Amino acid sequence: MTVLPILLLITNSSRAALTDTFYIQDAAGKLLPSERKYLQYTETKEGLINFNAILTRTIQKTTYQGTDAFLIVQTYQTAKAIDRDSSYCQPSNLEPLAYSSAIQSEQYREQVLFVNGIIENTIIFKDSTQQFTKTNARFYNGVMTDELIAVLPFEQKKQFILKTVNPGRRYFEYTTKVDVEGQETISIPGAEKVLCWRLRVTNGENYTIQWFTVKGRQQLKKKFVFKNGNAFIRVAMIA
Repeated sequence: MTVLPILLLITNSSRAALTDTFYIQDAAGKLLPSERKYLQYTETKEGLINFNAILTRTIQKTTYQGTDAFLIVQTYQTAKAIDRDSSYCQPSNLEPLAYSSAIQSEQYREQVLFVNGIIENTIIFKDSTQQFTKTNARFYNGVMTDELIAVLPFEQKKQFILKTVNPGRRYFEYTTKVDVEGQETISIPGAEKVLCWRLRVTNGENYTIQWFTVKGRQQLKKKFVFKNGNAFIRVAMIA
């Protein structure tokens, strides 16, 4: 049985030397069907709150072209439009199969296929279509970063590196670094205090702080601070 490499594990040593290779194994048993809702907003440094969107994320077990697959759907409900994206991936290792989006707020759609080592991008506007291909150098769909993080074998002070890509119209390739800073108990509206893993997730020069529950590995909160001191925040909505 061949196991495909997914992630590189880097030690937190002074040399940051490569010491081991991790694999996402049995992801189908770790990533469970679910539906979660999040409130997204910005908070100014003065404490003012501005609504951004309500995000609904669903994970489903389904089939894609006759084989088992995961389908992750994200729906962003803003004050003016509803945007949606859908990601198909292999259930065993979360490698991408296909991606599509309907961006009503900007009036275009995307259809992306990850096939035969190629990423086929199609962007459909009202009066035109753009198509281009890129080589898939073992990239993972960056839209699914939250799901990829959720199945990592967290350990305090460990760092994981993922090769990711933003597919479609705003195509770009980048590296995602996940630093496990430790455990922290946080409070969110509608829930008691919850013990979480605190993560620093870096894309290029920017990073977010994210909190995933120790039990169940669900993202509870995500925070990004802009240079002007304002912050983007995503927080789970607990019924």
